[in-house]
Parts: sequence; structure tokens; C-alpha cells
Amino acid sequence: LAQRDALDAPSWDWQSGDVIVQLHPVSVPVTAVPGEYQTIVGLYDRSSGVRRSVVDEAGAVIETYALVSPLRVINP
Repeated sequence: LAQRDALDAPSWDWQSGDVIVQLHPVSVPVTAVPGEYQTIVGLYDRSSGVRRSVVDEAGAVIETYALVSPLRVINP
């Protein structure tokens, strides 16, 4: 439906225990069908474009993205 890439908090500046909070406005096309859409967040390597893995507390790879709050499109 929509996508946004940004480098607002580059991971090379992160420290263990940091909490990163970002707001990312996303433009939804006017042709979007009303409904609820999954919202995913992913991190990727800037130079290679390869997605980084999401891991659990034990370090096991779960996925290459994280699901966050859904996006609800309604009629104007």
C-alpha cells in the first residue's frame, strides 16, 4: 500500500538498552480500498540492501521484519 525509508537513527549510533522512538508519516494513495492493513517494520543494510534479521531473546532468527500496529484506511 505504502512505504517509507529513512535514516533518522542510524544503527551504528545505538547503544545496548537504547529505546528508539520514531514517527514516520506515510502517504496512503487516494485509491486505497478502506480496510485494515498490516504494518511492518524492517531494517536493512544500506550498502547491500539486505534485510536484517529479527531475533528472539536467545538470538534465534524469527523473521526479517516486525509487525506493529495495523493501519486502518477509512472513507474520507
